[in-house]
Amino acid sequence: MKLGFKLRRFVTKSINFLRESINFINYLIWLLFDFNKFKNIDNTKIKNLLIVYTAHLGDMLNVQGLVNSIPRNVKVYFLTEERRKGFLISPLVNYVDVNTTKELIENNKLDAVILMQGARMMPYVKNIKKLFKKIPYKVSCERVSFHPVYFFKTFFIFGVNRKTFSVCKSGFKDHLECFRLLGFNISRPIFYYNKDSEKRADEFIKKINKPIIFIHPSSGKGLEAINKNNYPAYLWLNERWTELIDKLIEKYNVQIIIDGVIEENKIIDEIINKSKYKKQIIKVNLSISDLASLYKRGKLLISLDTFNPHLASQVDLQVIDLYRFYPDSGLYYGSAIHIYHPEVCNNCRKLICPEGNNICMKSINVDEVLKEVKGLIK
Repeated sequence: MKLGFKLRRFVTKSINFLRESINFINYLIWLLFDFNKFKNIDNTKIKNLLIVYTAHLGDMLNVQGLVNSIPRNVKVYFLTEERRKGFLISPLVNYVDVNTTKELIENNKLDAVILMQGARMMPYVKNIKKLFKKIPYKVSCERVSFHPVYFFKTFFIFGVNRKTFSVCKSGFKDHLECFRLLGFNISRPIFYYNKDSEKRADEFIKKINKPIIFIHPSSGKGLEAINKNNYPAYLWLNERWTELIDKLIEKYNVQIIIDGVIEENKIIDEIINKSKYKKQIIKVNLSISDLASLYKRGKLLISLDTFNPHLASQVDLQVIDLYRFYPDSGLYYGSAIHIYHPEVCNNCRKLICPEGNNICMKSINVDEVLKEVKGLIK
Protein backbone atom coordinates (compact mmCIF):
# COMPACT_ATOMS: atom_id res chain seq x y z
CA MET A 1 0.00 0.00 0.00
CA LYS A 2 1.38 3.40 -0.99
CA LEU A 3 1.53 5.82 1.94
CA GLY A 4 3.69 8.61 0.54
CA PHE A 5 7.11 9.58 1.79
CA LYS A 6 6.21 11.44 5.02
CA LEU A 7 3.66 8.93 6.28
CA ARG A 8 5.85 5.97 5.29
CA ARG A 9 8.81 7.43 7.21
CA PHE A 10 6.64 8.07 10.29
CA VAL A 11 5.26 4.51 10.23
CA THR A 12 8.73 3.02 9.71
CA LYS A 13 10.28 5.04 12.54
CA SER A 14 7.41 4.11 14.85
CA ILE A 15 7.75 0.40 14.09
CA ASN A 16 11.54 0.50 14.57
CA PHE A 17 11.16 2.34 17.88
CA LEU A 18 8.59 -0.21 19.05
CA ARG A 19 10.84 -3.10 17.97
CA GLU A 20 13.88 -1.76 19.81
CA SER A 21 11.80 -0.99 22.91
CA ILE A 22 10.42 -4.52 23.04
CA ASN A 23 13.88 -6.01 22.62
CA PHE A 24 15.12 -3.78 25.45
CA ILE A 25 12.27 -4.98 27.71
CA ASN A 26 13.02 -8.57 26.67
CA TYR A 27 16.64 -8.16 27.74
CA LEU A 28 15.63 -6.59 31.07
CA ILE A 29 13.24 -9.46 31.83
CA TRP A 30 16.01 -11.95 31.14
CA LEU A 31 18.41 -9.92 33.28
CA LEU A 32 15.99 -9.81 36.22
CA PHE A 33 14.48 -13.28 36.19
CA ASP A 34 16.86 -15.78 34.55
CA PHE A 35 19.29 -16.89 37.25
CA ASN A 36 21.26 -19.00 34.80
CA LYS A 37 23.28 -15.84 34.13
CA PHE A 38 25.13 -16.36 37.41
CA LYS A 39 26.72 -19.58 36.20
CA ASN A 40 30.46 -19.19 35.69
CA ILE A 41 31.67 -20.17 32.21
CA ASP A 42 34.93 -22.13 32.17
CA ASN A 43 36.28 -21.62 28.66
CA THR A 44 38.82 -24.45 29.04
CA LYS A 45 35.97 -26.97 29.21
CA ILE A 46 34.56 -26.01 25.82
CA LYS A 47 35.78 -28.62 23.36
CA ASN A 48 32.58 -29.11 21.36
CA LEU A 49 30.49 -26.10 20.33
CA LEU A 50 27.10 -26.06 18.59
CA ILE A 51 25.94 -23.04 16.58
CA VAL A 52 22.25 -22.83 15.64
CA TYR A 53 21.65 -20.35 12.83
CA THR A 54 18.89 -19.57 10.36
CA ALA A 55 19.42 -16.04 9.06
CA HIS A 56 21.21 -14.28 6.18
CA LEU A 57 23.98 -15.79 4.09
CA GLY A 58 26.35 -12.87 4.66
CA ASP A 59 25.94 -13.35 8.40
CA MET A 60 26.59 -17.08 8.01
CA LEU A 61 29.88 -16.21 6.35
CA ASN A 62 30.78 -13.84 9.20
CA VAL A 63 30.02 -16.51 11.80
CA GLN A 64 32.28 -18.97 9.97
CA GLY A 65 35.01 -16.33 9.92
CA LEU A 66 34.68 -16.03 13.70
CA VAL A 67 34.88 -19.82 14.02
CA ASN A 68 38.13 -19.69 12.06
CA SER A 69 39.48 -17.31 14.72
CA ILE A 70 38.87 -19.48 17.80
CA PRO A 71 41.34 -22.16 19.02
CA ARG A 72 41.62 -25.15 16.71
CA ASN A 73 41.09 -27.63 19.55
CA VAL A 74 37.38 -26.64 19.66
CA LYS A 75 35.19 -28.70 17.34
CA VAL A 76 32.33 -26.66 15.92
CA TYR A 77 28.99 -28.06 14.75
CA PHE A 78 26.59 -25.92 12.71
CA LEU A 79 22.86 -26.64 12.70
CA THR A 80 20.95 -24.87 9.94
CA GLU A 81 18.49 -25.65 7.17
CA GLU A 82 19.71 -28.30 4.77
CA ARG A 83 19.36 -25.93 1.81
CA ARG A 84 21.97 -23.65 3.41
CA LYS A 85 24.66 -26.21 4.12
CA GLY A 86 26.36 -25.45 0.78
CA PHE A 87 27.31 -22.07 2.26
CA LEU A 88 29.30 -23.72 5.05
CA ILE A 89 32.66 -23.52 3.27
CA SER A 90 35.08 -23.50 6.21
CA PRO A 91 36.63 -26.93 6.88
CA LEU A 92 36.52 -26.06 10.59
CA VAL A 93 32.70 -26.05 10.54
CA ASN A 94 30.76 -29.33 10.60
CA TYR A 95 27.19 -29.26 9.30
CA VAL A 96 24.75 -31.33 11.36
CA ASP A 97 21.07 -32.05 10.86
CA VAL A 98 18.43 -32.26 13.61
CA ASN A 99 18.85 -36.00 14.21
CA THR A 100 22.61 -35.75 14.57
CA THR A 101 22.25 -32.78 16.89
CA LYS A 102 19.76 -34.67 19.05
CA GLU A 103 22.18 -37.59 19.26
CA LEU A 104 25.08 -35.31 20.23
CA ILE A 105 23.07 -33.69 23.03
CA GLU A 106 21.69 -36.94 24.40
CA ASN A 107 25.19 -38.42 24.51
CA ASN A 108 26.54 -35.33 26.31
CA LYS A 109 28.91 -34.55 23.45
CA LEU A 110 28.27 -30.77 23.43
CA ASP A 111 29.79 -28.32 25.90
CA ALA A 112 28.27 -25.07 24.64
CA VAL A 113 25.67 -23.72 22.23
CA ILE A 114 25.28 -20.32 20.55
CA LEU A 115 21.69 -19.57 19.60
CA MET A 116 21.73 -17.03 16.76
CA GLN A 117 18.79 -14.98 15.43
CA GLY A 118 15.53 -16.88 15.35
CA ALA A 119 17.23 -20.14 16.31
CA ARG A 120 14.48 -21.60 18.47
CA MET A 121 11.52 -20.46 16.37
CA MET A 122 12.43 -22.49 13.28
CA PRO A 123 10.20 -25.51 12.60
CA TYR A 124 13.11 -27.93 12.28
CA VAL A 125 14.43 -26.94 15.74
CA LYS A 126 11.19 -27.28 17.73
CA ASN A 127 11.65 -31.03 18.31
CA ILE A 128 15.01 -30.58 20.03
CA LYS A 129 14.97 -27.12 21.64
CA LYS A 130 13.93 -28.61 25.01
CA LEU A 131 17.16 -30.61 24.89
CA PHE A 132 19.26 -27.43 24.83
CA LYS A 133 18.98 -27.24 28.64
CA LYS A 134 21.24 -30.32 28.82
CA ILE A 135 24.11 -28.36 27.24
CA PRO A 136 26.29 -26.82 30.01
CA TYR A 137 26.83 -23.36 28.50
CA LYS A 138 24.20 -21.49 26.48
CA VAL A 139 24.61 -18.08 24.86
CA SER A 140 21.87 -16.31 22.90
CA CYS A 141 21.61 -13.25 20.66
CA GLU A 142 18.02 -14.00 19.67
CA ARG A 143 15.69 -11.05 19.23
CA VAL A 144 11.94 -10.76 19.56
CA SER A 145 10.06 -11.64 16.38
CA PHE A 146 7.11 -9.42 15.44
CA HIS A 147 5.50 -12.33 13.62
CA PRO A 148 2.27 -13.08 15.56
CA VAL A 149 2.97 -16.84 15.58
CA TYR A 150 6.44 -16.41 17.06
CA PHE A 151 6.09 -13.30 19.24
CA PHE A 152 5.58 -14.97 22.64
CA LYS A 153 7.95 -17.81 21.75
CA THR A 154 10.76 -15.32 21.30
CA PHE A 155 9.78 -12.86 24.03
CA PHE A 156 10.21 -15.17 27.02
CA ILE A 157 13.60 -16.78 26.38
CA PHE A 158 15.02 -18.31 29.55
CA GLY A 159 17.60 -20.93 30.37
CA VAL A 160 20.60 -19.15 28.84
CA ASN A 161 23.79 -18.30 30.72
CA ARG A 162 24.53 -15.20 28.69
CA LYS A 163 22.38 -13.04 26.41
CA THR A 164 23.63 -10.19 24.23
CA PHE A 165 22.13 -6.74 24.56
CA SER A 166 20.85 -6.47 20.99
CA VAL A 167 19.25 -3.03 20.93
CA CYS A 168 20.57 -0.78 18.13
CA LYS A 169 23.27 -3.28 17.27
CA SER A 170 24.17 -4.95 13.97
CA GLY A 171 24.19 -8.70 13.52
CA PHE A 172 27.97 -8.94 13.24
CA LYS A 173 28.53 -7.20 16.59
CA ASP A 174 25.99 -9.54 18.18
CA HIS A 175 27.74 -12.60 16.78
CA LEU A 176 31.16 -11.39 17.87
CA GLU A 177 29.85 -10.76 21.39
CA CYS A 178 28.43 -14.30 21.57
CA PHE A 179 31.90 -15.77 21.07
CA ARG A 180 33.41 -13.32 23.55
CA LEU A 181 30.78 -14.22 26.17
CA LEU A 182 32.02 -17.81 25.90
CA GLY A 183 35.54 -16.58 26.63
CA PHE A 184 36.98 -16.53 23.11
CA ASN A 185 39.12 -13.42 22.85
CA ILE A 186 38.73 -12.64 19.15
CA SER A 187 38.31 -9.35 17.29
CA ARG A 188 37.72 -10.19 13.63
CA PRO A 189 36.62 -12.96 11.26
CA ILE A 190 39.30 -14.78 9.28
CA PHE A 191 38.66 -16.34 5.88
CA TYR A 192 39.91 -19.91 5.45
CA TYR A 193 41.45 -19.98 1.98
CA ASN A 194 41.19 -23.04 -0.20
CA LYS A 195 44.59 -24.03 -1.70
CA ASP A 196 43.10 -24.99 -5.07
CA SER A 197 41.21 -21.69 -5.22
CA GLU A 198 44.43 -19.82 -4.51
CA LYS A 199 46.17 -21.58 -7.41
CA ARG A 200 43.31 -20.80 -9.79
CA ALA A 201 43.33 -17.15 -8.71
CA ASP A 202 47.09 -16.91 -9.34
CA GLU A 203 46.64 -18.32 -12.85
CA PHE A 204 43.75 -15.92 -13.51
CA ILE A 205 45.70 -12.87 -12.36
CA LYS A 206 48.68 -13.67 -14.59
CA LYS A 207 46.61 -12.58 -17.60
CA ILE A 208 45.82 -9.17 -16.09
CA ASN A 209 48.30 -6.29 -15.75
CA LYS A 210 45.88 -3.63 -14.44
CA PRO A 211 44.28 -2.84 -11.07
CA ILE A 212 41.06 -4.82 -10.71
CA ILE A 213 37.72 -3.31 -9.75
CA PHE A 214 34.98 -5.83 -9.03
CA ILE A 215 31.34 -5.00 -9.72
CA HIS A 216 28.47 -6.91 -8.14
CA PRO A 217 25.26 -5.44 -9.65
CA SER A 218 22.60 -7.91 -8.55
CA SER A 219 21.23 -9.69 -5.49
CA GLY A 220 19.17 -12.73 -4.67
CA LYS A 221 16.51 -10.57 -3.01
CA GLY A 222 16.34 -8.32 -6.04
CA LEU A 223 15.85 -11.30 -8.34
CA GLU A 224 13.20 -12.69 -6.01
CA ALA A 225 11.21 -9.48 -6.33
CA ILE A 226 11.56 -9.44 -10.13
CA ASN A 227 10.44 -13.08 -10.36
CA LYS A 228 7.28 -12.10 -8.47
CA ASN A 229 6.67 -9.30 -10.99
CA ASN A 230 7.21 -6.66 -8.31
CA TYR A 231 9.36 -3.54 -8.14
CA PRO A 232 12.63 -4.55 -6.41
CA ALA A 233 13.92 -2.26 -3.67
CA TYR A 234 17.42 -3.75 -3.85
CA LEU A 235 18.62 -3.01 -7.40
CA TRP A 236 20.36 -0.04 -9.04
CA LEU A 237 19.52 0.87 -12.65
CA ASN A 238 21.41 -1.24 -15.21
CA GLU A 239 22.23 1.78 -17.37
CA ARG A 240 23.93 3.43 -14.40
CA TRP A 241 26.10 0.38 -13.83
CA THR A 242 27.10 0.56 -17.50
CA GLU A 243 27.86 4.28 -17.27
CA LEU A 244 29.91 3.73 -14.11
CA ILE A 245 31.93 0.92 -15.69
CA ASP A 246 32.69 2.94 -18.84
CA LYS A 247 33.88 5.93 -16.81
CA LEU A 248 36.03 3.74 -14.56
CA ILE A 249 37.77 2.27 -17.60
CA GLU A 250 38.26 5.71 -19.17
CA LYS A 251 39.50 7.47 -16.03
CA TYR A 252 41.62 4.80 -14.38
CA ASN A 253 42.45 2.19 -17.04
CA VAL A 254 41.32 -0.62 -14.74
CA GLN A 255 40.21 -4.17 -15.37
CA ILE A 256 36.49 -4.57 -14.61
CA ILE A 257 35.32 -7.97 -13.39
CA ILE A 258 31.57 -8.44 -12.91
CA ASP A 259 30.67 -11.34 -10.65
CA GLY A 260 27.41 -13.02 -9.79
CA VAL A 261 25.66 -16.35 -9.67
CA ILE A 262 24.33 -17.92 -12.88
CA GLU A 263 20.78 -16.75 -12.12
CA GLU A 264 22.04 -13.15 -12.25
CA ASN A 265 23.58 -13.44 -15.74
CA LYS A 266 20.58 -11.83 -17.45
CA ILE A 267 21.20 -8.60 -15.54
CA ILE A 268 24.99 -8.85 -15.94
CA ASP A 269 24.77 -9.47 -19.70
CA GLU A 270 22.48 -6.48 -20.19
CA ILE A 271 24.97 -4.24 -18.37
CA ILE A 272 27.92 -5.53 -20.40
CA ASN A 273 26.14 -5.36 -23.78
CA LYS A 274 25.36 -1.67 -23.31
CA SER A 275 29.00 -0.82 -22.53
CA LYS A 276 31.37 0.86 -25.01
CA TYR A 277 34.11 -1.39 -23.66
CA LYS A 278 32.32 -4.73 -23.50
CA LYS A 279 35.44 -6.58 -24.75
CA GLN A 280 37.38 -5.22 -21.79
CA ILE A 281 34.96 -6.57 -19.17
CA ILE A 282 35.25 -10.03 -17.66
CA LYS A 283 32.20 -11.86 -16.36
CA VAL A 284 32.67 -14.61 -13.77
CA ASN A 285 30.37 -17.09 -12.01
CA LEU A 286 32.55 -18.53 -9.25
CA SER A 287 32.28 -20.53 -6.06
CA ILE A 288 32.62 -18.62 -2.79
CA SER A 289 36.16 -19.92 -2.23
CA ASP A 290 37.30 -19.03 -5.77
CA LEU A 291 35.72 -15.58 -5.54
CA ALA A 292 37.39 -14.91 -2.17
CA SER A 293 40.82 -15.75 -3.58
CA LEU A 294 40.17 -13.46 -6.54
CA TYR A 295 38.84 -10.65 -4.32
CA LYS A 296 42.03 -10.82 -2.27
CA ARG A 297 43.99 -9.80 -5.36
CA GLY A 298 41.72 -6.88 -6.31
CA LYS A 299 41.69 -3.16 -5.58
CA LEU A 300 38.02 -2.42 -4.93
CA LEU A 301 34.51 -3.89 -4.90
CA ILE A 302 31.46 -1.79 -5.81
CA SER A 303 28.36 -3.70 -4.80
CA LEU A 304 24.79 -3.69 -3.64
CA ASP A 305 23.89 -4.63 -0.07
CA THR A 306 24.21 -8.40 -0.35
CA PHE A 307 26.52 -11.32 0.48
CA ASN A 308 29.55 -10.01 -1.42
CA PRO A 309 30.59 -7.06 0.80
CA HIS A 310 30.74 -9.48 3.74
CA LEU A 311 33.09 -11.69 1.75
CA ALA A 312 35.20 -8.75 0.57
CA SER A 313 35.60 -7.39 4.09
CA GLN A 314 37.00 -10.70 5.32
CA VAL A 315 39.71 -10.72 2.64
CA ASP A 316 40.53 -7.02 3.18
CA LEU A 317 39.18 -5.77 -0.15
CA GLN A 318 37.96 -2.14 -0.09
CA VAL A 319 34.18 -1.84 -0.49
CA ILE A 320 31.82 0.81 -1.81
CA ASP A 321 28.28 -0.24 -0.90
CA LEU A 322 25.14 1.12 -2.60
CA TYR A 323 22.43 1.08 0.04
CA ARG A 324 18.68 1.37 -0.13
CA PHE A 325 18.38 2.14 3.62
CA TYR A 326 20.44 3.59 6.45
CA PRO A 327 23.37 1.16 6.90
CA ASP A 328 23.98 -0.25 10.36
CA SER A 329 27.24 0.69 12.01
CA GLY A 330 29.53 -2.33 11.96
CA LEU A 331 27.30 -4.32 9.64
CA TYR A 332 30.29 -6.48 8.86
CA TYR A 333 33.96 -6.47 9.72
CA GLY A 334 36.11 -3.72 8.24
CA SER A 335 35.38 -0.22 7.03
CA ALA A 336 33.24 0.31 3.95
CA ILE A 337 31.95 3.41 2.19
CA HIS A 338 28.15 3.36 2.23
CA ILE A 339 26.31 5.48 -0.31
CA TYR A 340 22.66 6.18 0.47
CA HIS A 341 20.21 9.10 0.59
CA PRO A 342 18.38 9.51 3.89
CA GLU A 343 16.52 12.54 2.52
CA VAL A 344 14.52 10.26 0.21
CA CYS A 345 14.85 6.89 1.97
CA ASN A 346 12.38 6.08 4.75
CA ASN A 347 14.42 3.08 5.99
CA CYS A 348 11.62 0.58 5.40
CA ARG A 349 14.07 -2.24 4.48
CA LYS A 350 11.47 -3.91 2.29
CA LEU A 351 12.30 -6.50 -0.36
CA ILE A 352 9.70 -4.94 -2.67
CA CYS A 353 9.48 -1.14 -2.85
CA PRO A 354 6.18 -0.32 -1.09
CA GLU A 355 5.91 2.99 -2.98
CA GLY A 356 6.59 1.33 -6.35
CA ASN A 357 9.36 3.72 -7.43
CA ASN A 358 12.63 2.51 -5.81
CA ILE A 359 13.59 6.14 -5.24
CA CYS A 360 16.09 5.13 -2.52
CA MET A 361 18.35 3.49 -5.10
CA LYS A 362 17.47 5.79 -8.02
CA SER A 363 18.69 8.77 -6.00
CA ILE A 364 22.26 7.42 -6.12
CA ASN A 365 24.01 8.82 -9.18
CA VAL A 366 27.17 7.75 -11.01
CA ASP A 367 29.17 10.86 -10.15
CA GLU A 368 28.90 10.37 -6.40
CA VAL A 369 30.14 6.80 -6.75
CA LEU A 370 33.07 8.03 -8.86
CA LYS A 371 33.85 10.64 -6.21
CA GLU A 372 34.31 7.87 -3.64
CA VAL A 373 36.35 5.79 -6.08
CA LYS A 374 38.72 8.72 -6.60
CA GLY A 375 39.65 8.67 -2.92
CA LEU A 376 40.47 4.96 -3.03
CA ILE A 377 42.20 4.58 -6.43
CA LYS A 378 45.53 6.40 -6.40
